[in-house]
Amino acid sequence: MVELENKLEKIEKEKDYFQLLSLEIICKIFKYVSLFDVLKLSSQCRKFQQAVSMYLRILKSIDFTQGQLHGWMPATVNDDHLNSLLPKCRELEYIYGFHPAHLSKRRLRNCRHTLSIPGILAALNFASKLKGIEISDITLLSAVLNYFPNLKILGTFRNRMTESALENDRFSFTVNPKVTSLHLTGITIPCLPKMDMVLYLYLHQVKITNAHPFREFLVPKLQTFVMSNCCGPVNALSYVPLFAGLAAAQPLTRLELVKVPFMGGLIHHIVEDSWRANGFRQLTNVLFSSCRNALEMDLGFLLITAADKLKELSIQPSLTKDSLFSALNMADVQFDNLNVLSLGYVDVTLEQGDVSVYEFGNNVVESPAMITDNGMKAVGQTFQDISQMEVYNCPHLIQPCTWFSSVVVNWAYLQHLTLRRCHSVRLQDFSTFISHLPRLEMLQLEYMFREPPKGCSRVGLSAGTGLGVSSALVQNHAHGNDIQPNQPADEEQEVEDEDDLNNNDDEEMNRAEEADDDENIEIEPIIMLNNARAVPVRNQQNVRLVANDNDNVNDAEGNIADEPPLPAEQPPLPPEPPKKKTGTTGSTRKSSSRQTSKKSQNGSMGNEGQTSAGRSRRSSVSLKRKKSIHDKATSTSDPVMEDDHIQVLLLRSDSLVCVKLHMVGITDLIIEDCPELSSVSGSACRVLKKVTIYSAPNLSKTNFVQCKKLDQTHLVNEVCDQISEHNRVIFLRPMHEFNLRDFEAMLFQQPDICYYIGIIYDYSPCPNQTLYNRVRVTNWLELFSRLNIDFVRCMDFVETSWYRVDANTYPWKRDIYRMQGLNENGSKWEMITDIPWIRMLSQCPDIKHHNQVADDFKGGLYCQGAKGHFNKEDARDGIVFDLAEFQDANQTFFINNIIVYFNMCDTSGVPTPDFYL
Repeated sequence: MVELENKLEKIEKEKDYFQLLSLEIICKIFKYVSLFDVLKLSSQCRKFQQAVSMYLRILKSIDFTQGQLHGWMPATVNDDHLNSLLPKCRELEYIYGFHPAHLSKRRLRNCRHTLSIPGILAALNFASKLKGIEISDITLLSAVLNYFPNLKILGTFRNRMTESALENDRFSFTVNPKVTSLHLTGITIPCLPKMDMVLYLYLHQVKITNAHPFREFLVPKLQTFVMSNCCGPVNALSYVPLFAGLAAAQPLTRLELVKVPFMGGLIHHIVEDSWRANGFRQLTNVLFSSCRNALEMDLGFLLITAADKLKELSIQPSLTKDSLFSALNMADVQFDNLNVLSLGYVDVTLEQGDVSVYEFGNNVVESPAMITDNGMKAVGQTFQDISQMEVYNCPHLIQPCTWFSSVVVNWAYLQHLTLRRCHSVRLQDFSTFISHLPRLEMLQLEYMFREPPKGCSRVGLSAGTGLGVSSALVQNHAHGNDIQPNQPADEEQEVEDEDDLNNNDDEEMNRAEEADDDENIEIEPIIMLNNARAVPVRNQQNVRLVANDNDNVNDAEGNIADEPPLPAEQPPLPPEPPKKKTGTTGSTRKSSSRQTSKKSQNGSMGNEGQTSAGRSRRSSVSLKRKKSIHDKATSTSDPVMEDDHIQVLLLRSDSLVCVKLHMVGITDLIIEDCPELSSVSGSACRVLKKVTIYSAPNLSKTNFVQCKKLDQTHLVNEVCDQISEHNRVIFLRPMHEFNLRDFEAMLFQQPDICYYIGIIYDYSPCPNQTLYNRVRVTNWLELFSRLNIDFVRCMDFVETSWYRVDANTYPWKRDIYRMQGLNENGSKWEMITDIPWIRMLSQCPDIKHHNQVADDFKGGLYCQGAKGHFNKEDARDGIVFDLAEFQDANQTFFINNIIVYFNMCDTSGVPTPDFYL
């Protein structure tokens, strides 16, 4: 009996249940398997062969890229495979992902294992019920449209730059092709015909050979038209049919014209003739760039016509003028939906100097925009609901505070502000402007507040802004008769006695001789103040600049007055919004004393020549050089050694969340009262020296890269001193050598710090190769905080909310340990920290999971994705035994963490090229 049961069990185990399935069920299973795997199964057995044959007969669609958006066909597919596959697919209607990486234009003799256009066309003839195909080769598209005019091109046709496409880049349109979305890049076409089915038409770097290519252009269903950096007819009259065809496309919502030389006034007349037929009435996005003949009248009539639906507007520099916005304001047009505005817009390829595939005979050179402060005031009055604005290369913008208006409430909804290359904007006035924007969340400054060249203050040259002439010449001409050689100085002027000056001549000459041999000469900064007047004295080695009493200027320490006086014609600024009061909990006991001491120390620094910024108001400034190299300065080419021109950016905003600085010529950044600020970043700020933070309780991420003169120790202290209940991470790339042990001792022995501390040194020579380490560190903070909160609330651990260091030697009463390892590129990394979980979680084994990405298994710091720690429960399971030991030892925990991440690739002083800067 037992033997019989064993035999039955053996028969049951050896029985092939798959053979019992019907062909219909097997075909149902094949729907979840890729086509290439199904074809492989046909050689397994007769049953599979029959099932595969039935599956192909009922198959209605084929995807050669297996669902990948930018995938390629397998390289093994050739003409023979297609000629054997497609005849078996009798019900085939759609072919997706037909993107061969290598395609031959003609069949090759004695070479059957290639994929050619004649072979593809021959195979498509067998699919009698085929309705559409998805392709990306421009030559194949031309052949399909010619031989199969009724075949629809699926999805978006975007010609991929393959070898065959570069060799055969000529394309001829057929009349009314069955294409809905056409993206053409870097090809040659003769003309644009009538296309009834096209909805989206993109032309980028396309060469048009016909002298009248738009004569038959008509696209009635067109929704998007983009023509960028194309080489078309030089005759401006040839573009008249183009705009007539665009006006006939009533659904048109997006119009982008880059480097299109249409005739000036053409759009004005087209709009006047077509607006009653709803021409250009549905436009939501309008972009003009490098259109050399465009007039303000063209853009103005177009904007008035599309005012009801317009959402985004980008204007080229030649049209960014006061007259345009003043006319729109006088027209009393309401732009209720306009949210995004770009002034002085320049196309990315033109801005970066990228040479197009085909260029016009006469290239367009963009000049700076001519808009002034009055024009920006009109912008605010015209586009009152704007939320995002970018201003590029507008050198005539000086006083942002004059952009406000007392007639209407403007700039009230501005959330994102980007200024680039606006060199003449006054720094102090800009700081006041930022404080009066009630909803500003993101501030991005690039190539702003350029520092003047060295020596300009000696000769009275107003350099650095690109505007103005020698102020010394103007002042000598205007005030030459005001001051006599023997005239006594005013009370504010400090002129020494003639005897003292003569007695000091020998000493000054000796100092000058010593200065020739000394390369590092330290001289007090000489600042050209607003409306300041150089007072001539008998000895030019003691130069003094005196400002008027009514001027509010920056003092020698970078002090900024609270609010600058406004011009007489300027309406009063809107009332400053009330400041939010940030609540504090048990970890806020050190707020008052530390913040008060910081301000008092800053105000008592006097005239020590340092760049730390305060806010004391001074009506006059008198500066004197310590040493002189030459007794007469008549040009900026003189060998002058000066300190950097003091420029202080003061940020005070109740809504500001993110600040980004790139190539900004400020020496001091002061964050005074920004309760919502969470991220501050700066890159390539050459003269930035100090970042002072008075109140930023939500600051969580700080990133400064390639700032050569930045005091990184001061920055770390400022961030750590903030009273906050959030994690913080600081990313730094120092450009000089520093003592690592001294920095560690400074940070770990800080008094009254209630955070876990971690310091990481990344020695990768290329920062982009270890960018994944920064992502891992950012993910640590949230995971560790959740663990600490869970342990305190659910496992009866005690939170350490106050910590005072009583030891001055290592390990400063902390459980400090060190870790080191290698990155994926072979470089070294080191870490010193007292965060208890990093070492424990790093020792957990790696696991495989479907949520993992390729970077999770690269060598480097602890990666929670590689360990499977996707949430706090997964991480807690890996440290169960260590938690038991902590409970026995009555371990206490901090809730939050501070991590300082150093990338040491720039310590030699030479900046490493970085694509992401």
